[in-house]
Amino acid sequence: TRARINLGLVRFRQGRLEDAVVEYRRALERRPDSAIARSNLGLALMRLGRRDEAVVEFRRAIGLRLDDVDTLLSAASLVATTRSFDAAVVGEAVD
Repeated sequence: TRARINLGLVRFRQGRLEDAVVEYRRALERRPDSAIARSNLGLALMRLGRRDEAVVEFRRAIGLRLDDVDTLLSAASLVATTRSFDAAVVGEAVD
């Protein structure tokens, strides 16, 4: 799982976002409770403009790790830059 996450990160940094998504999803097949894989998947989806999917992954990541500041900031950034979903998404996950 860690290897898939690392490969996803390499693909992300190379700008190969679709490949990164594939690797993060493969990691999640083995460990659906991986907050890191979910957060990274959310970032890749956000970069691809797939905001609704990114929201789902950020919510899941936040649900797994409420103390993950990076994921909270990524979700907040998505809220600040789009009007594609209700800002309460983050609030619901944290409550």
